[in-house]
Amino acid sequence: NDSLIENNTMNSEVALNTYGIYLNEGNSNVIENNSIDWNSTAAVSAGIYMSAGLLVNNNVTNNSISSYAAGGSFTAGIEFYSLGNFSNNIFHSNIINARSSSNVASGFYLQNYGTFEDNLFNSNVIDVSTIDNSYGYQFLGYASPESNTIFNDTITVFSSDSGASV
Repeated sequence: NDSLIENNTMNSEVALNTYGIYLNEGNSNVIENNSIDWNSTAAVSAGIYMSAGLLVNNNVTNNSISSYAAGGSFTAGIEFYSLGNFSNNIFHSNIINARSSSNVASGFYLQNYGTFEDNLFNSNVIDVSTIDNSYGYQFLGYASPESNTIFNDTITVFSSDSGASV
């Protein structure tokens, strides 16, 4: 909670589940101006991952994220998992490049089982590609979205086999 993560350059290539930034608490964090190049040669990869019961008042701004997963694994530029409240978060001017050699790739992967409201996604550039399913935004869970805004994003998704979805 209340973390400031800014102006970092992060690079990794490993064969395990790997995350550029991993926060286990999700309230009032600022993640800005980071360059993250994160690769897994055989497992899950995500540039930024946050998990908590409450994910509120976070600001993720002006990050450059490249995430790659090989070997049939999932990748996401930004991944959030919440069992409770996901609200009042800002995602602004992030550049996300997510690639997987064969499984699902998502620019934003947001899984929520509580409230999902009043979040702002704007001016993000998302480029996603995989053999199977590609998503610019992938929202999962039991939450009923209310008053969320996505605008002025540039989203490119590509799937050479199953499907692609914005």
